[in-house]
Amino acid sequence: MTSSFWNVKALGTARGRRCLIGWLSLAMVFLLRTGIAQAASDVPRGVFSLGRSDQPADPRVLADSAVDGISVRARWRDVEPSRGVYNWDFLDSEIARAARAGKKVLVRILSEGPSTPRWVLGGGVQMFQYGSQPFNPRGGGSFAIPWDQKYLAEKKAMIEAAGAHLAGQQAVQIVAAICASGRSGDWSLPHTPVDIDHWRTLGYTSEKLIGGCEQIIDVTMRSFPRQFVTLAVGRNGQLDPDPDYVARAAIEYAHGHYPGRLFVQKNSLSAVSPLPGQGDFLQILSDNRPNIAGQMLWFTYGDRTCRNNGGQAPCDPEATLRRAVDIGLRYGMKYIEIYQRDVVNLPDVIRYAHNSMTK
Repeated sequence: MTSSFWNVKALGTARGRRCLIGWLSLAMVFLLRTGIAQAASDVPRGVFSLGRSDQPADPRVLADSAVDGISVRARWRDVEPSRGVYNWDFLDSEIARAARAGKKVLVRILSEGPSTPRWVLGGGVQMFQYGSQPFNPRGGGSFAIPWDQKYLAEKKAMIEAAGAHLAGQQAVQIVAAICASGRSGDWSLPHTPVDIDHWRTLGYTSEKLIGGCEQIIDVTMRSFPRQFVTLAVGRNGQLDPDPDYVARAAIEYAHGHYPGRLFVQKNSLSAVSPLPGQGDFLQILSDNRPNIAGQMLWFTYGDRTCRNNGGQAPCDPEATLRRAVDIGLRYGMKYIEIYQRDVVNLPDVIRYAHNSMTK
């Protein structure tokens, strides 16, 4: 007769009970580390409406059956105005509104640059100063060094508190992990030649940034064990051995430690994005299918700069947005975040995108 703990008779013995407890303990450790694996049928799909941070979603968006989800953005400085004192009112309200409308929710707590609470930065956190950048063309700014341990400790505490408050809400399907950003939820580290020299003086190494990203991935996955976690990746130019070096390392870490739970996302989808196989800028998405997603670079309706068309006029809003959606579909994106202005004003394209991603 086998001595396996599965043997019913053995379970009645002290040794059998100890063995069973040991196996259950190992299983619990694994689940706590990796979170609960997501079934393919549970993968969020479709159009997610992206409004302004800390602004309620337009009621027309919530009433639109072609909108599958709402991307809710809040700033850390508003969520935690002083250490350990949290204000969940905005997030709770928006999640409840989305749930009543039958929409999924993507939560993104903006934590970098101007979104970082001042009380965090007052504790001797190392800062990076930069001049005008593509993501902030009107002037320079500063943000906490992503691997600074004091900064990371406060940020991780906030993420844990967010998980304790929000993870149990069924409408919350996706949560953003932000680990390499200078201003927003996008991957946006300055990397001009001047910036690279500055990074070197501050002790930058690829491994330090990778380590910081791993910590943020860990705490987000553990704090939101039933949600998907999205990581919007970008490029660091010549700051690393190759532009995608750190992003690839962070993705590999997440896939290895939390299989099936990571979305790899690009927040720069436009009508002039390269098609699969035609450029390396979005190759990281092709390499990480099936769970990939996108966010539009900008809105198209009413944008006289034609930013989503590479700055080239004329740029018919409907045609421009549809071309961008089609590129996302060619990559196999499961969901696309589209600016609320376009969701409200370009319903035919939104219906097309919804039908294409949810069929």
